Amino acid sequence: MKDFGRYGLYIKKTMKLSYIINSDPTRQDLTRTLGVLAQLAPPDACETWVVDNGYAPEAQSALRQQHPAVQWLKPQTPALKSPIAEAIERAAGKYLLLLNDDTHPAHTAALKAAVRHLEENPQTGAVVGRLDLESGKIEMPEFATLMVTGATCVRASAIIRAGGYPSGLSTRAADYDLSLRIWNSSYRIDRRQDIEFNGRHALPATNLEQLLVINRYLPTKLRKIYGSDWMMRFKALTAHSGNRRAAIRESLAIRVRSVREAWAGREQIGDEAIEGLFNLRRHAELVGEWARRSSVWRVVLAGFSENLYAGFSACQRSGLQIRCVADNHPAFAELNYRGVLIVPVQQAFDGGGIDGVVVTSLGHTETERQIRAIRRTFRGPILRLWEPSMFATNVQVQPETQTHAQAA
Repeated sequence: MKDFGRYGLYIKKTMKLSYIINSDPTRQDLTRTLGVLAQLAPPDACETWVVDNGYAPEAQSALRQQHPAVQWLKPQTPALKSPIAEAIERAAGKYLLLLNDDTHPAHTAALKAAVRHLEENPQTGAVVGRLDLESGKIEMPEFATLMVTGATCVRASAIIRAGGYPSGLSTRAADYDLSLRIWNSSYRIDRRQDIEFNGRHALPATNLEQLLVINRYLPTKLRKIYGSDWMMRFKALTAHSGNRRAAIRESLAIRVRSVREAWAGREQIGDEAIEGLFNLRRHAELVGEWARRSSVWRVVLAGFSENLYAGFSACQRSGLQIRCVADNHPAFAELNYRGVLIVPVQQAFDGGGIDGVVVTSLGHTETERQIRAIRRTFRGPILRLWEPSMFATNVQVQPETQTHAQAA
């Protein structure tokens, strides 16, 4: 397979699958992960790259002896590009499995399903599976169409067409950046709940580097909306955790980086790429159809998620009255979101008169927790704005199905 990158780089992919592992030497997970990967597929069918983020020589030597076929890549000093980007460029696989050192496919069937999904869907740039943690928690980002390092199989040509893996960003922010550019390159990102990955640690916490991504690519109106929303969430969460000063320093640093990047010129992406990630039109359609079928007018929005605006805008466009935003996280108590108060779930239904609840795009575990809390007080229709399909590609559950299932 021949691919041509943004700079005319010629890359020949001679293998079906490459594992790209971002390592953290402070954890003792890589040995187990390499052992699991060696059992999932024959060595002649795949290759493994490990980004060495500071292993002691004796530790790396021991790992090299145990897994001699593994290829190691140490970040350059000074770093001219992300070491993950360099590993991707060197990898021979047509498909790349982006992993952390504590994550891996749950079994061979999951690995085969991820590769088969990409082979059968040529317009899919990446397929994201379900990340099951040892704690029993299921990890899912609040954006359903977002890549997740640790549970993603991506087409190498999709990364090349998108302009390569981003440098200078944390893993979480890099997932946002690359996802938007993949959508903008006419590929899509699918999610499959039946493709299971296992992991030990939760996804990285929200950080303000994600603001750099929206400042790079979104049009002015959405840049201001999501910038305000994400800054509000970040400040509330960091203040609640006692890190207010650190939050102030980080927000100032991000503002300076954003100004510098703006002077260098922004790379605004198209409407379809924005829709691919934020689902603004799709959410409006779902809310409008659900409201008509269920005769809903007065609603509660559940969950102060990163994509709360999509649900808020959808309700407004459908002419619904938003009574409040319900969220049990103490960091958000009594905040005001665009003129609507954020209150605990139980308080949201005081006085009655609520016709329905719209659950914003939250992670899987948090969504289930929110709905259980709502059901203790409210028995009416509930709409989940995104429900991952078990087997189909990039399909959202229809409102009437959600309503009936929730009311049962």
